Amino acid sequence: MRVPIPIVVLLVILAGGGAWWYGTRGKDYLKPPTDRELAAIRERVKASIPEPDRPEEALSVPAAPVNPLKPPAEEDKAIPLGSIGSPPRLDEYAGSSSRGADRLMTLALALETEGEFQRALLAWERVIDMGKADETRIPTAITAIQRLRPTLPDWNTDSEKAIPVVLHAGTDDRAAKALEPVLAETVRRIERASCGILKVSHILNTSRGEIGSSGVSPVALWLAGPGDDMPTTEVISFTPSEGADLEAECARALFGMIRAYLVRNTTLDPIPQIGDGENAKEVLLTHVTRLAWRDLGVLLNRKPKSEEP
Repeated sequence: MRVPIPIVVLLVILAGGGAWWYGTRGKDYLKPPTDRELAAIRERVKASIPEPDRPEEALSVPAAPVNPLKPPAEEDKAIPLGSIGSPPRLDEYAGSSSRGADRLMTLALALETEGEFQRALLAWERVIDMGKADETRIPTAITAIQRLRPTLPDWNTDSEKAIPVVLHAGTDDRAAKALEPVLAETVRRIERASCGILKVSHILNTSRGEIGSSGVSPVALWLAGPGDDMPTTEVISFTPSEGADLEAECARALFGMIRAYLVRNTTLDPIPQIGDGENAKEVLLTHVTRLAWRDLGVLLNRKPKSEEP
């Protein structure tokens, strides 16, 4: 038996209306809740929020990326990067050095961001040789130089344009055989450290010496220009420790000699000292800038006054 549609519609209306009337009768929706009711609501909401010691129950909202670097000052936002596109000079950014190491470091980072790595390396070198940097900034510059130098070509790739320098050494006959290969390697190390700016040869002078109580022969080192009557550095002598790395001890002595000579004869900042744990054979590549190597070569190739026009 089918129920007529009008009756079905009437029953649906009566059922819905009856349920609404039964559920809302006696309710006053305009009356504000009492304090007791509000307290109960607060308790229910508090119970629904995860406790602080249960972070796994909370929702994770991706945080905005944090920039660890301090926002640049207005003057640094428009920092001049030099004539990008033209070949830089070896003394590039010397003019910026008067504003200090921090300015040079900001410049170097900006150049790296622009992909100007050769210029960035020059700026990092200015931190060391002109920036009056303190001991907290020097390691940052040295680390940057260690990172950039292997990725770049030598400054000078034309051997005909390299500045000739001679490494002289003196010892007795007993130590000459062991010292010869050390000098040859030291010469290669200086050339590599100077990025081709210097062309270095070596001369080993030997003499008969009496065996001392230690049984170890002393070694003397100095650098000079090629030929007679050319300028020389001071002579530095040392007695190698028995069983020590002779190449490392030569490098340490040579480093101190070069540092002292440049301090006396140039206006460059003193080369950073060798730190504890640093490899004496490697500091020539990082602590002495290419500009310092160039100045060293030029100083040792000055003509004697008698030959000046």
